[in-house]
Amino acid sequence: MATASTSANRASRWIAQITVPAGTPAGGDVVLARCSTFSGTYLKYAPSSFTVTGSPPPRPPPPRAVVTQISSDPFTNMTSQHQTQVEPDTLADGNTIVSAFQSGRFTDGGSSGIGWATSTDGGATWTHGFLPSLTVNSAPVGPYSRVSDPSVAFDRGNGVWMISALAMVGSRGAAVTVSRSGDGITWSTRWWSPRRVRQRRPGMGGLRHPPDQPLYGNCYVTSTTTRAATGCSTAPQLTEGSHGGR
Repeated sequence: MATASTSANRASRWIAQITVPAGTPAGGDVVLARCSTFSGTYLKYAPSSFTVTGSPPPRPPPPRAVVTQISSDPFTNMTSQHQTQVEPDTLADGNTIVSAFQSGRFTDGGSSGIGWATSTDGGATWTHGFLPSLTVNSAPVGPYSRVSDPSVAFDRGNGVWMISALAMVGSRGAAVTVSRSGDGITWSTRWWSPRRVRQRRPGMGGLRHPPDQPLYGNCYVTSTTTRAATGCSTAPQLTEGSHGGR
């Protein structure tokens, strides 16, 4: 930066801050001055002298985002694509963050299992694993061949985390599952199977009822169903659960 002083006309002088290249010595030059008077504004080239007062240090570059890998695909079955984890759903409550995602994705839908990753310190550190009792690749083994569409919810009234998912037989949906955890780390799984269902895509959430209301702590699963006989989807269906999804 430099401080410049010049005479734009005989009646006035001005002092202004101008920007000069780094290392410019003090000196003089001709600048284009914009002058305002009662009769209007005009431009004029005017001689000026300037003194270089110093340049501020350049701004430091913004900090680079730190990318933390929180999970990887452990499955080895020959029927799906490995080292793939896709379609995450994540929910936070206070400093606790729970994420769920498909792991080992099939090309025609579904995955080998549902992974989870949980942080209890706002994302500084993570614990991860895979939901039990869902598919033939789960530990313990579950009854289904694939699973898809995980969705995370938290029942604040009962202090329970839940992950809903679509359990599949082949490429067809067969049941909706809900896995429960009191700490976001230790999980158990249950499921139900609607009749005549070809595919059912669930999404889970908790409405924030006030604590003094009787529905406080209830959670809801919404889904659509495709009838095997017609191939037509039904209107979205809502299923209500209480007591932490039991």
